[in-house]
Amino acid sequence: MKVWPALSLLLLVCACTGASSKGSVEGPQAQPPAAVPEEAPPSAPAAAPTGEPDPAELRTLTGVLRYERLPRTMSVQAYNGVEFFLTTDSGEENLTESDAVSHEALEALHEKRIEVKGTWVPPQSPDPMEASPGAPRPGRWAVQAARDLSE
Repeated sequence: MKVWPALSLLLLVCACTGASSKGSVEGPQAQPPAAVPEEAPPSAPAAAPTGEPDPAELRTLTGVLRYERLPRTMSVQAYNGVEFFLTTDSGEENLTESDAVSHEALEALHEKRIEVKGTWVPPQSPDPMEASPGAPRPGRWAVQAARDLSE
């Protein structure tokens, strides 16, 4: 008599029905009802959870523009697609062209002190269908207007 197939079948039945090793069957455990979160009062302003600028807001930034041509090889810089950097008093900001200000117009302002008005473009999540997706691409300011202050 072969005991192993019968024992495997018994274990399978016990696992599927929830039977314990003592032969008793326990039903699903009663769980307490989930706590209902309290809603904020309607007068409370909604805070941005990420701390990023509001994409609908037009901001003015002043600094020195630096242009770095994207390499033609696979690199982090090419993956991120960041070519324009504005060095401000508070740090460095990434810029990108828009329908209002072309890539060529920004290139012409390389190494000049400028004032730009732009809207925030949030970081982009990588495409899961890419062969080797990396970290999210950084956020940047889409330039809506640019003015040369070095003249």
